[in-house]
Amino acid sequence: MFVSPVRAQAGADSVRVTVFVLDNLGNGLKNEKVTLKADNDNLDIKLIQELTDETGKAIFDLSSNTKGQFEIKSEVREVPLKQILKVTFD
Repeated sequence: MFVSPVRAQAGADSVRVTVFVLDNLGNGLKNEKVTLKADNDNLDIKLIQELTDETGKAIFDLSSNTKGQFEIKSEVREVPLKQILKVTFD
């Protein structure tokens, strides 16, 4: 799971989160539904590509009108992925 950029302007900018869902051999899993969850209701999550493509990639855009740092978690098939991201809106 990747986020770019990790800092953005509250009320003006968005950040892109890309999640890769891979099998044990590192191959992308297609048509897997990815869910993002934030630790705060002040973060808006826009679904760009909720189902993974042939490379296992899902895409989301995040924005907030509230300043602060947010923790982002993801899950596939209701199983949480281990990686946790942090993004800051100034």
